[in-house]
Amino acid sequence: MERKSVQEHPSAAYILNLSTITKEKELWDLVEERLPVPSYFGRNLDAWADWLSEPQKWQIKIQGEETFVENMGEYGKIFLELLRKNKE
Repeated sequence: MERKSVQEHPSAAYILNLSTITKEKELWDLVEERLPVPSYFGRNLDAWADWLSEPQKWQIKIQGEETFVENMGEYGKIFLELLRKNKE
């Protein structure tokens, strides 16, 4: 499957609706579809943390957080915690 490139907008707010995500593959498919991650993005929590630690001027807004955590358990909690940690 060819990755669709998302253009980075310096002051954009990217929205991730996670309410229907139940599998890791679905999560990383959504991340690649909605966020300007590089083509070599690793589709795992380490790659997520690395990418979030890079300087960024845009925001990521999460929808469906509670349902996402219910569906994904600890993996979902870690995903969101990495996002929160890198917002600070």
